[in-house]
Amino acid sequence: MSDPNETFVNPDGARDGGRQLGVAGSTLASRWAQHAATISSLNASAPWGTDEPGKEFNKHYLEGKDAPATSVLTGGKTIVDLVKVLGPDVTSAVDGTVEVDDMVDKWFGGEDK
Repeated sequence: MSDPNETFVNPDGARDGGRQLGVAGSTLASRWAQHAATISSLNASAPWGTDEPGKEFNKHYLEGKDAPATSVLTGGKTIVDLVKVLGPDVTSAVDGTVEVDDMVDKWFGGEDK
């Protein structure tokens, strides 16, 4: 019976999961870039018009740091950029943990088994 306070990770499985997460993050980043470019292009054409009501709408929709369109595009990119590095970070963490475990095993006589 295993100790309930122990944690075990299958390194190969975790690395594979990290690789899959990396692919998903790259795919998400690529698709986000395409959609964000489309949205930016549509916004640039000012479909709401350039008359006074259109300018007033644009002032609240697109201009300024708290404008909803700007916030969604900026916030979305921030999230996508973080998700994109999760897979490589997981793989790196697993590799580092395995390396430390192997070193501790060597230091404390694991080779004599």
